[in-house]
Amino acid sequence: MCAILILRLGISSIPLLLTTNYLLLINMSQDRLFKLKCSVCKSANYYTDKNKKLVTRKIELKKYCKKCRKSTKHKEAKITS
Repeated sequence: MCAILILRLGISSIPLLLTTNYLLLINMSQDRLFKLKCSVCKSANYYTDKNKKLVTRKIELKKYCKKCRKSTKHKEAKITS
């Protein structure tokens, strides 16, 4: 089920597309988009983007995992269709 949401930030508004698994910006380039997987349970909990020209290494962040119910390291992974 898809629904279009409008997120208002000051004067401008950014349309967002809500799908079953993740939240995508409609105007975001798909080659910049990637997911963050938990290093413990391997579940994909977060989706984000990065500037490939400035950041060449793989991103690794400490984020909260809902499945593990604790903060763990999340590593960058490709989105597979």
